Amino acid sequence: MAAGAAVLLVALLGFGVAALVSGGRQTMIPGASMSGLRAAPVTRSQALGRALLWHPHGSGRVPYSQSKTYAGYRTDCSGFASMTLGLGGGIDAPNTVALVSPAYSTPIAMSALQPGDLVIDADGGPHQRHAVIFEKWADAAHSAYWEYEQRGRYGTDHAVRNYGLIKGSVFHAYRPLNLIDDVPVGQGGKYWIATFAAAPAYRSARHRTQVGALPAGRHYVYCRLTGPEVGTAARHNRFWLRTAVNGKRAYISAYYLYEWGNDQVIGLGGHAIPNC
Repeated sequence: MAAGAAVLLVALLGFGVAALVSGGRQTMIPGASMSGLRAAPVTRSQALGRALLWHPHGSGRVPYSQSKTYAGYRTDCSGFASMTLGLGGGIDAPNTVALVSPAYSTPIAMSALQPGDLVIDADGGPHQRHAVIFEKWADAAHSAYWEYEQRGRYGTDHAVRNYGLIKGSVFHAYRPLNLIDDVPVGQGGKYWIATFAAAPAYRSARHRTQVGALPAGRHYVYCRLTGPEVGTAARHNRFWLRTAVNGKRAYISAYYLYEWGNDQVIGLGGHAIPNC
């Protein structure tokens, strides 16, 4: 930690980072929360990108199991869905019944499906329920769609299905609460970020008069600049972000961004925040 830097010590509030293994190498997934309901926001493109890490419909696909894990996630359909969304991992990752609950998602019409949304049958026993991840419509008539799934007796798959589109189907569409739309880079000079906890806001990067706070969640910033380092010896950030609180210019520490590494300033979708 830099000598003479002003250091603020904050609790991480259950914040965590998950690691996936791809081709023998670990791939860190920024913002993958181990606390379930406090999961980091995940963009639609990020969710689909994570699905590819299990090598769907290929020779390296992850075998299906309800009792085993791969890179920290249970290798059944709901464990796979939890992985793409950065939800709690391990053998206790949310199952299909949990994923359709108000704690994790909200019901939507099948016609409203967008990339990364879920189509789930939450009825019946553990060997009857199923969840798939919507990718895109397979035809103009919306009679079928491409999806990713962890399929019994096969493993990770990428296929065209019509689950939920047949009258009387037990499959229904759901929108995960932490799934957000991809945002254009720098639209209107704004760059979208996600904070893991309430971030104190100050009049300037070096002024200690607090003027408010940005609650945990999704916000926009304009640019970055260096200032007093914030954090701990293990995790810290020397950059500050210009934003707005109550309609007035304010600054927050980049420490409160979801994990990308020390002194990294990365917005949603992996976009770097420019200098002020």
